[in-house]
This record gives sequence, structure tokens and C-alpha cells, in this order.
Amino acid sequence: MGMQLTETTEKLPTGIDYAAFMALREQGKSFAYAERDAILYALATGMGHDPLDEQELKFAFEQSADFSVLPTFGVVVARSMLPRTLPVNMAMLLHGEQRLTIHRPMPRAAKLLADTRLTDILDKGAGKGALIYFETAARLADSGEPLFTLAGTLFARGDGGFGGRSGPVPAVHELPSRAPDHVGRRDA
Repeated sequence: MGMQLTETTEKLPTGIDYAAFMALREQGKSFAYAERDAILYALATGMGHDPLDEQELKFAFEQSADFSVLPTFGVVVARSMLPRTLPVNMAMLLHGEQRLTIHRPMPRAAKLLADTRLTDILDKGAGKGALIYFETAARLADSGEPLFTLAGTLFARGDGGFGGRSGPVPAVHELPSRAPDHVGRRDA
């Protein structure tokens, strides 16, 4: 899949080979985090803004009786390099969407194993780009218990026209018809 240019004026063909891309895997990649990492993430998201708010404090203070890791920490703790190694024009690559499915609460600290794969690639046409769908499934290293699944879409604006199918696009997440579980307000 590597390519070397012999002249600086040589034009790169599209880098997408559907079968080769779909065969790519990143299996059993190790990740680890400590309480400190989870707390720094919580503080970076604004938790602990009000030091008397016990709902926030449980994410930002390790001695809190019900210390918890923010569930969205999964988005940053097990980042795969696989999507970043694809031979597409990185200058034209955009983050399209992100989905996080939580299988259980995240432990205070943990060693994880994660598997990443591409789930689909849609060709929007020459000059229109391609949609690259990927999924990372993370599990606890010691027990193998599933922790979360992270899925996302990359929009490769410069890599359409490789001859692949153009759809169907996965269904858009429907908003629930009920009231929210929780509403957060920030007055300051």
C-alpha cells in the first residue's frame, strides 16, 4: 500500500482499495489509564467548576464516596491509529461523526485491550469524497469484559471516485420521544 513519488508533479491516484481497506484490523491494542487521567479529563470538560456540587465532584475528586469516571472518557482513552494510517489525503480528511456505546461503567483505573476495524466505505463520487466508517471495541484486559464501543465516520473529501458503492448511508440516530434523563445548567 505504500507509494513513492518519483516526481513532485506526479498526481496521486485515489488511495482507496475497498477490499484492502476492509481487511485492515488493529487487534488487541493495549491502553491504560489511572484515576489521575480520569480526573484530568473530567476537569477539562468542566467538572468541578462548582466545588460544592456533589454531582460534579464525584468525577473530579478521587476521595469522593461515589467517585466515577465520566463515561465519555472512552472517546479519548482508547484512540486507534488505524484510521490515521489510511492512504488518503490527510489534508482533506474531516471528522464526520462519533458514537459511543457504553457497556458498563468505567472503572477508576484500568488496563484495556481494543480492536479496531473499518465497517464500511461509501464512494460519494469523484470530487465528492468518500465516507469511511470505523469501530473500536474496548474490553477490560484482565477479564475480557466489554467496556465500550466507539464508532465514527471520517469524510475523505479528496478520495471519492474509486468505484465503490455510494450507499445506503446508515440511519440517523433518532431522538427519543421522552423527557431527558438529566438536564445540566451552568449559571456562571
